[in-house]
Amino acid sequence: MKLLTKEIEKRLPKRYSQEQEENPKIIVKYFHPLSSFTWYVIEGERDPDGDILFFGLVDGQEKELGYFTLRQLEEVKVKGMGIERDLYFGYDHRLDEFKKHSYKPDKESFDLFVEYTLANPGKKLTYEDYLRFKKETKEFEKMCNKAGVDKGSLCETVFTRQFKS
Repeated sequence: MKLLTKEIEKRLPKRYSQEQEENPKIIVKYFHPLSSFTWYVIEGERDPDGDILFFGLVDGQEKELGYFTLRQLEEVKVKGMGIERDLYFGYDHRLDEFKKHSYKPDKESFDLFVEYTLANPGKKLTYEDYLRFKKETKEFEKMCNKAGVDKGSLCETVFTRQFKS
């Protein structure tokens, strides 16, 4: 199966063009028939090497926004089967439809991230900082408002990536 048709490539918004879009359109959906992994493409464009770099929601062991390439999708094989494009997906879907059950850190973890980020701009959060601040943070709404971030925001996504090992 051809994963990227000329029609789909024409519909793809350029990378970074959807950053300000609160609820961007999903252009194409990829999945593996023998696993629970699904890739929802929001934007992408061809690199000088000819590969397509996509940005979108990856729904696997957890849901997260990130980058992946067409070549990476083409290389996946499980029991001889590769990634497929959902031929019946259409073009009327938005990101919020598929983010609903995303992993979100607990209240204390999110409080911690916001407080620490405000106090230490540009510094990466360490596990020791996490343990220390987790006990100290208590006012979720106040901290979110002070930082100007919302639940489900990029700020929250960055936090979840801090503790992946």
